[in-house]
Amino acid sequence: MPRLMHRFAPLIGIAAGLAAILIALRLLPAPLFSPATLLPPPSLLPPLSPEAFAQRYATALPAPTGPLSTYHLGHSLVGRDMPAMLAQLAGHTYASQIGWGASLKDHWQGRVPGLAEENRAPAFRPAAGAIDSGAYGAVILTEMVELRDAIRWHDSAAYLAGWAARARNANPDTRIYLFETWHRLDDPQGWLARLDADLARHWEGDLLRPAMAAPGAAPGAAPGASTIASPAPNPAPNPAPNPATNPPANPATNPPASPPPNPAAPTIHLIPGGQVMAEAARAIEAGLIPGLTSRRDLFARLPDGTTDPVHPGDIGAYLMALTHYAVLYHRSPEGLPHQLARADGSPAHPPTREAALLLQQLVWRVVTRYPATGVAQTTEAG
Repeated sequence: MPRLMHRFAPLIGIAAGLAAILIALRLLPAPLFSPATLLPPPSLLPPLSPEAFAQRYATALPAPTGPLSTYHLGHSLVGRDMPAMLAQLAGHTYASQIGWGASLKDHWQGRVPGLAEENRAPAFRPAAGAIDSGAYGAVILTEMVELRDAIRWHDSAAYLAGWAARARNANPDTRIYLFETWHRLDDPQGWLARLDADLARHWEGDLLRPAMAAPGAAPGAAPGASTIASPAPNPAPNPAPNPATNPPANPATNPPASPPPNPAAPTIHLIPGGQVMAEAARAIEAGLIPGLTSRRDLFARLPDGTTDPVHPGDIGAYLMALTHYAVLYHRSPEGLPHQLARADGSPAHPPTREAALLLQQLVWRVVTRYPATGVAQTTEAG
């Protein structure tokens, strides 16, 4: 199917252009959400060299001084529960748009599988209007899995660069993050082996280094001109269980800004979810986390009782919420609550207090040993 889509891409582009003309002439209805038109991705510059890439993270970000209103864009590995848990830990407001296996390109073009089904929670806010509003202190972008398919068929680096440019154009102070996820437990190359190899090879080499070398213009945009279609007014995001006083503004009052000519591409920091999952799995299977015995304890259960091979369960979602907290707030999650609620208000299945503490310490070790998080690094043992 991806090969066929690639082969017929020119015809798709012609059809999209005719559709746009017919919509303008009011001969066809406008789409429910007003995505950018089907635009080609930008011609990316050569990727940053490893040395230039490392230099972009040589200085840590300053720690935020208060809650960050946060926007999550992604799919079911973000899910509804993890952002809700993070909000409970941080006391911030948040909004999101997720889909079924959706790529950054899918979100850009407004073709998101499962959009209606996955976005019924009060947190939903359509992506274009949310990011173009400039109302968020942190924008967290998540690429689809299988990541190698996203890179090959969905122009991952180009659309990562495009979303990052939109966020930075709307608000120069917005912090932009890429959420490193994981693949299926039954990956034929080995789950841990993939997590160890993919960080440098794919997350850095195929996504971050090309995206951060790109001019800071959105996909398909000429320097100095915006081709972003602004959506209709959107609902406000939900408050976290511990309300903060930093609600996003109405995007209707914040139209998208045109990018300046060839601005520098923004630095995109990484939330190392896959690295934390790998270290947690190793610790669990070494018998170091009481109450947990297998990496499968981090994953959800299917209706037949077997392990879901990719989606996190309550403990996995909690672990990812801790990871987001540590990266966003530059604070160790040690001592944070371990009994939280899911997005629907029901109580999540928690780790034991002792297990939660050990997982919190593990998260902080991973985050403070990887410079691309933007958090000040440590070389302490442990």
